[in-house]
Amino acid sequence: MKFKKTINAPQQYIFDKVIESVLFDIERSIDRKLNAKVLQGFEYQKVISGRDASTIKIDEVTIPSVYAFSTETPTGYYTTRWEFKNVSEAQTEIFINESMKAKSLMQVTNNFIMRAFMQQAKKRSMQAMLDKMVESYKKGGA
Repeated sequence: MKFKKTINAPQQYIFDKVIESVLFDIERSIDRKLNAKVLQGFEYQKVISGRDASTIKIDEVTIPSVYAFSTETPTGYYTTRWEFKNVSEAQTEIFINESMKAKSLMQVTNNFIMRAFMQQAKKRSMQAMLDKMVESYKKGGA
């Protein structure tokens, strides 16, 4: 899935908000605080909705332009890459690219069906998350 959006907030601010969220997620999963400087290459386990654990690896952190990670679940491999491009002092273009590779033929079929039904919902969810970041910026960067 590919997603592209230009938003009204500075590149560094939006990048920092994404990384802040990542650091919070890691802290919740491993009960330890990290900082952005040690993220690249970091790997941790995360249990999602009480299910089997997934392994998440931070593949790239290039401040303030790229955040990429991969996830291995019992059923497949997923990669996500966020790119942040400075359009102006107050605008950022965001590119999000997600891909998946299933571990079994049955999962390939399941992923195809789910993608057909869920892609629009996923894009709406991303849009809502970005909207919240922009609102946060407008309210003074809190």
